[in-house]
Parts: sequence; structure tokens; C-alpha cells
Amino acid sequence: MNQRQIEAFRLVMLRGSMTAAAEELGTSQPSVSRLIAELETSTGLALFTRNGGRIQATDAGSAFYREVDRSFVGLEKLAHSAREIRQFGSGRLRLVAAPVLALSFVPMVIERFLAAYPRIAISLEMRSEGTIQRWASSAYCDIGFATTTPDAFGVTSTELYRLPGVCALPAGHR
Repeated sequence: MNQRQIEAFRLVMLRGSMTAAAEELGTSQPSVSRLIAELETSTGLALFTRNGGRIQATDAGSAFYREVDRSFVGLEKLAHSAREIRQFGSGRLRLVAAPVLALSFVPMVIERFLAAYPRIAISLEMRSEGTIQRWASSAYCDIGFATTTPDAFGVTSTELYRLPGVCALPAGHR
């Protein structure tokens, strides 16, 4: 399996035909057909059914495409990161925080940070505690601010402060 085969497969899936994929690749339809056949041989998967000059993705082909597409999203993310580094100098800081922190504490921290490092691009997303843990453990964000101690693999936590809890109920509630 090689990059050219994967690229041809992706374009066939996106364009719906080998001819359209060949046009986009600047090559011939037989060349794309050969690349797809080689990919099917190397993966051991039947990626398409062929019927009278028309192709249709098999279940295996659709499943394989989802993985291929995921890898292309990763490549696009790398290209985006390179553009950001060129544009902002040293890059970007991605923060995620629980709503109570994203609406109070974290914006103040961001303001102070930007005063010291004005060329850094910072994004802040407000998410649930579970999402914060998943994003932090998968390195989807640089820093997560949560109200609970995480139990996710690969996450290191530091307690910033403690606050007393209060529960407000209507008068007469049992």
C-alpha cells in the first residue's frame, strides 16, 4: 500500500468514479483502476463492486474510506498548524474548560497570558467534564480546566483552588 494508491482510492470515493478521480489526479482512468486493484491486493479487501462500468463501494470499502478520511483530516490539521506557526510565530494554545470556569476564571488567565505573550493565538472551548478528560488524554487540547479530578489515562492534574459548595433548594423542599 502506498500514498498514490490511497490518494486514488480517496478521490474515487469522493468523486464516485475512476474517470473523475483520474481527471483530478491528472492521469488516465486505466491508471487509477490499476492503483485501486493494487490497493485491493495489498489490503486483501474488495473495496468496490464493478457492474457494467459503474463502481460501488463495498461495506469494507466504506469502512476503509472512513479510516483513510480520518488520516487525511490529520494531514490537513498538520498543514493548518504549519500555517498558524508561520502566521503567529510560536503557534497556538488550545484550552478547554467546564462552563463555570470558562465563563469566569479562565478568561482572566487568558488576558494575563496574552499581555505577556501577545503573538500566541488562544482558543477556548466550553465542554463537559467527560469531554475535557477525553480531549486532554488524546492531546486534542493543550490544557483542560475541570471541576473534578480526572481519571483519564495520560492526564496529569494540578489543583488550582478549592471552593465550598452550596446547594440551593426551594423553601419547604424535603
